[in-house]
Amino acid sequence: MNDAESVSLREHIERLLLEQDKRYEQRFQAQEKAVRIALEAVDRSHNRTVWLAGLSVTLASALIQMALHLLVK
Repeated sequence: MNDAESVSLREHIERLLLEQDKRYEQRFQAQEKAVRIALEAVDRSHNRTVWLAGLSVTLASALIQMALHLLVK
């Protein structure tokens, strides 16, 4: 094996490693994005649940007040 072949093989391996690093970085970024989207969805879902719970309590309170008002008459 001469020097030209050794350098060529080295360059080839370096390119392969760079491509592999690039794929790992892309995979990491995609996973990071997926986790961020999932956490945002959970947060939105939690906010809706809290809002709906508050609405349910308010609605139940209003219905109880109406029922009491009708019973008193």
